[in-house]
Amino acid sequence: MERIFHRRLSNWEAFDEVQLRVIPRYKTSGLSGDEWRQHVEIEFFHKGQIVYSAGAGTMEAAILMLGTHFIQQQEPIPTRVIEVEEETCDQPSCREKFAGRYMLKRLTARDGQWLDMSDQQLVYYRKFCAKHARRGDCSREDCDDNYEPLDGLKPEGTTNTVESPSAFGGVIEIDAPDGNEAQS
Repeated sequence: MERIFHRRLSNWEAFDEVQLRVIPRYKTSGLSGDEWRQHVEIEFFHKGQIVYSAGAGTMEAAILMLGTHFIQQQEPIPTRVIEVEEETCDQPSCREKFAGRYMLKRLTARDGQWLDMSDQQLVYYRKFCAKHARRGDCSREDCDDNYEPLDGLKPEGTTNTVESPSAFGGVIEIDAPDGNEAQS
């Protein structure tokens, strides 16, 4: 294993927070008079760091400009996003520094199907903080069984103490037993 490369999670996004803030100022002028004005600051964040900012004259203009800024700032991705990404956990929006790297055993295509590893020329890793060390068993590529710890931090070493259990919502009957359509 001469060199391994970082592989982002499939749900990675360059921005995990956007803020619009009205910044009032009292403008004074001996020529045109004094008055209150406002500026709307548009800030894009990645893991708690401002990675891009722009401004607009009104909140309406700022909102209408969001989509354009969102697209333009990913062509290419801002250098600051890449800098922050290098040292932080790969879990989306996590601001913690990574504590361990994990080599991927197998890769999947976008549709979740396994790729033929004999066709792969590169070896990939992901990195997580201690809280996000346990990846679970739901995803095919991003799961505990598909990672080999490289730095000693294993899934059992997670510091996560918060769980969000899902609840069974019941059964919805599509066809009634007598062949008639079920009533809602």
